[in-house]
Amino acid sequence: MGYVITTTIEWKNEKVMHASDVQGPIYEGAKQFIIDEKPDTVILSGPPIYLEGFALKKEEIEKAQDNLVEIARKIPQVVVDHHLLRDLRCFDFLETVREKSGGDIIVASELLGKEPYLLEARRKEFYY
Repeated sequence: MGYVITTTIEWKNEKVMHASDVQGPIYEGAKQFIIDEKPDTVILSGPPIYLEGFALKKEEIEKAQDNLVEIARKIPQVVVDHHLLRDLRCFDFLETVREKSGGDIIVASELLGKEPYLLEARRKEFYY
């Protein structure tokens, strides 16, 4: 849908990568770039599963999930937020990634020990 710039910060032998809007990542190049960078933590948007059947095909969502599994196998901590959490099915999606990868994959609020509220996913509940 467009292009993004990732940011990697190294400090005291720790490397954190912010790769927002990589859409999962769906694109193989984005997945490989994240893996090749070898961050200790990567923060990424996760796939926009709410767009399945509209802007994305089911196969693209499945590819994003497979890529996220591979990332979670190779990167010590994966933090997912933004696009994925716009859909109430996000935790089922993440549970599948956890089961297949055995990796540490969490959502951003869990970094602070907080429960996710999923305000965007619950928009209709609040505003209609």
